[in-house]
Amino acid sequence: TGLTEPHYPSTSINDLDQQVWIEEALSESTADYIIVGGHFPVYSVCKHGTETVMIDYLKPLLDKYEAHYMCGHDHCAEHIVVDNTNYWLNGIGRECCYEDTNIDTVPEESLLYLLADTQSSGTGDINGTISGYSTIVVSSTNLTVSYYNQNNDLLYTSSVNPRSQSASDSNDNISIKQILVLVGIAIVSLFVVSMLFLCSRNYYKKSYVVVQQDDKQLLSNIITDEPFSHN
Repeated sequence: TGLTEPHYPSTSINDLDQQVWIEEALSESTADYIIVGGHFPVYSVCKHGTETVMIDYLKPLLDKYEAHYMCGHDHCAEHIVVDNTNYWLNGIGRECCYEDTNIDTVPEESLLYLLADTQSSGTGDINGTISGYSTIVVSSTNLTVSYYNQNNDLLYTSSVNPRSQSASDSNDNISIKQILVLVGIAIVSLFVVSMLFLCSRNYYKKSYVVVQQDDKQLLSNIITDEPFSHN
């Protein structure tokens, strides 16, 4: 990402150009899963904390295109979910761990996992973890992200479904709406046609004269300019 300072994301012209680029890339992707990788976090509870610039400019694109985000920067391990978008942060490749001094900067109940200096969850033991890494396993049914420590001990794992499943559900909803609209149009059209038929039938009564001849009714289609009447 383009930077105006050595350590912080910005809204410089170069960054806005990159925003256009990343939206084009996301919009053209047909992948079942999209993971956007960056150095800086969107959300983080640790030392460096949440980046409001990333929330303002990147988060809307992640939400729009059903993408997820993976990063480092903060030397701790986190899993945060906001608006169905997953944010995986694993920055313990060198050391573990920073303190969770920015825990109030993330939405309530969004933090699903945290390995930090002041608290941890899952099977990880902060005292036994001095570094670690992440793995990503992809299949046709899900994408799984796992955190391990330096001894290859599993600390945490989480999975997401393919984008195609969500897109399919969305398309089904659109199809139902389209069907309802078409049914409504058909009902209105039928009503209009029926009314036109009744009006035209009443109007053209003047064109028909019933003539009695040999005790049989003969229907003659006689076009006149006078309204129909019985004498």
